[in-house]
Amino acid sequence: MEVPTALFINGKWVNSQGGEVFESLNPATEEVLAKVPRANSQDIDLAVQAAGNAFYGEWSEVTPA
Repeated sequence: MEVPTALFINGKWVNSQGGEVFESLNPATEEVLAKVPRANSQDIDLAVQAAGNAFYGEWSEVTPA
């Protein structure tokens, strides 16, 4: 089974804006499990904007307060 190694922003798997990655290690063996995108401030801004759009957009219209 292949697991996505990208950022999940606005319902899509995307690479980081900066293109940097870091290695996720198995703490017992120090084996590299995956190379994962390193989010930067641009990625965070996109994620926060997407969350705000979801919260104040369609979701808020169908969910009772």
